[in-house]
Amino acid sequence: MTLTTRMTIGLLTTNLVPWDKTAMKFINKYEEDIEIELGDMVGFKSDIEQYGEVISLSRTYVVVENKGGFCGDYIGGDTVAHVSTEDIWKD
Repeated sequence: MTLTTRMTIGLLTTNLVPWDKTAMKFINKYEEDIEIELGDMVGFKSDIEQYGEVISLSRTYVVVENKGGFCGDYIGGDTVAHVSTEDIWKD
């Protein structure tokens, strides 16, 4: 059994579970249990729905990369983005 810890940082509330630096499990804002590892493709919304490869993990965010560049006004043209675990989904 895995225990989930609920943590609030400013206005951001995140469900945390024990993790290592190559894989993690969390609950996103859609109440979905998500398990990801380095190298997985994940989706998130920044202006539009976008996808990237997980290149780094943190307790509250995931660093994703899209070598072709992301779209939109906020991260358009960037190839790396920091995305809150709350906003990540996996197809």
